[in-house]
Amino acid sequence: MSNLQAAVGVAQLERLPETLEKKREIGRIYHQHLEGCESFTLPLTQTAYCENIYWVFGIISKDRSRDAKWWMNKLSEQGIGTRSFFSPMHRQPCFNHENNGKPDLPASEFLSRYGLYLPSGLTLSKPEIARVANAVISVIQDSDD
Repeated sequence: MSNLQAAVGVAQLERLPETLEKKREIGRIYHQHLEGCESFTLPLTQTAYCENIYWVFGIISKDRSRDAKWWMNKLSEQGIGTRSFFSPMHRQPCFNHENNGKPDLPASEFLSRYGLYLPSGLTLSKPEIARVANAVISVIQDSDD
């Protein structure tokens, strides 16, 4: 690690409490808006041993006819940028020789197909987070009609 990288890391660590609080606030706001939503599984707020810091805010479609790409396209039409969950490790090109590309990992495949991340950057304002959540609700209502 260079001196410059170390200096940046130290500066970021000094802001860690502020960053964690902002990320948790984003998660709380999304939960407030989407808690009653039957179309998605929301991230856990906490477990018996930890509290979610919402590095990202991932949601998982419960509707098997609407995968992450479907939701991402619908939200994009409303000006909301999203991204899909990460591609499973066994699908990474560097592992093709290890598994012949065909392991049976249904949970990884499921999450990759139906999971997407909502915007959760530190610069998001409360109204912007509410706008994203309202766009999600709007897509749900429009698709139920």
